[in-house]
Amino acid sequence: MPLIHECVVTTLTPEGRPHIAPLGLIEEGDFWIIAPFRPSATLSNLMANPQVTASFTDDARVFARLVTGDRSFPLTDIANWPAPRLSGALAHAEIGRAHV
Repeated sequence: MPLIHECVVTTLTPEGRPHIAPLGLIEEGDFWIIAPFRPSATLSNLMANPQVTASFTDDARVFARLVTGDRSFPLTDIANWPAPRLSGALAHAEIGRAHV
C-alpha cells in the first residue's frame, strides 16, 4: 500500500520564480509520485521544469496559510538544485520527474 507524505513543494515558474504549494507525495516502493491537480500552477510549473523540492514540516500553520493563499514564506537555496526549500523545514527532498 502506498504511503502519502504531506509536504510543501517548491516548483519553478517558466520564468524561474519559486512557487510553493501544499501537496501529498505518494511513496510507492522506491519511487515518489507527484500528482498535482489538473489544472494547477504546480502542474504547469512541473511541465516547464521537472525539478521540485519537497519541504517537510510539522507546523500546521504553514498548511493553513498556504490554503488561504499566503505564500510569503522565507526560502533557502539548495546547492546545485534550482528549486529552494522552506527555510523552516524539518527536512527536504530534491525530486526530478521521469514521467508526466
